[in-house]
Amino acid sequence: MLARLLRHVLDAGRAALSGLRRRVLAATKPVTAVPLVGALADLRRSKSELVAENAYCGNSSWSCGAASSALAIAPPTARSW
Repeated sequence: MLARLLRHVLDAGRAALSGLRRRVLAATKPVTAVPLVGALADLRRSKSELVAENAYCGNSSWSCGAASSALAIAPPTARSW
């Protein structure tokens, strides 16, 4: 009787941990559909709109999620006295 109860408790614990693991993996999985959605949206846009966005993203250091060399912190230059 006690062994059966222990087995049910352990099975329930394993099921709970398995469900928790699935949720954690799903929550931390990177989103891969977003670039595809963006690419599909770009197919509907005109060439002039795409060129304008490209120019805007190239000129600003913070927009479009692009890493820019302007954001890099340069080491201080040595001064010659």
